[in-house]
Amino acid sequence: MTKFKVNLLPPEVLKLKRRNRLFSAMRIGLAVLWIITVVFTGWLYYQYRSEERIVIEKEGLVSALRRQLQKENPVELFKEAEAFIKRVKSFTSSLLPAYEFFIYLSSNLPEGVRIEKVESGKDGRNLRITGAASSPEALADLIDVLKRSEVVQELSIPKLEGEKNGITPFNFTCRLKEWW
Repeated sequence: MTKFKVNLLPPEVLKLKRRNRLFSAMRIGLAVLWIITVVFTGWLYYQYRSEERIVIEKEGLVSALRRQLQKENPVELFKEAEAFIKRVKSFTSSLLPAYEFFIYLSSNLPEGVRIEKVESGKDGRNLRITGAASSPEALADLIDVLKRSEVVQELSIPKLEGEKNGITPFNFTCRLKEWW
């Protein structure tokens, strides 16, 4: 036979038991929700406090920068820096390529070539080179050396003035690259 459980309690008692179970479940649920609320509130407070510290540090940095910018005029600083860079450019733009050119030429001057005169143009980038070569091959070596240089932009065709005692006088123009 089937197991049948007979409930001999009156229906009011059964209703009370159900109500008590529901009330107990509600109390447990409310206690759990209260614990979750306390934990979540504590986590939010911790996040707020840690972010507040970061915000305070950033606000201090921004206010320090603001005070610094109020002391100095950035537009004037920029204009002064720009003027300084222009002065440096104008001073060094003609010196550095020629300096590098002379260092390169002095270490790579082929045998049989003598440089007699180097004249600079108005802009400092054009150099007129006058000299003498012991042979056309020596002059060709000089041209090759100058073409391999990193500071030389272009060379003119050498003008030969006629051979005297086996020595060929020459002159040509050498344009240097800009440094800036």
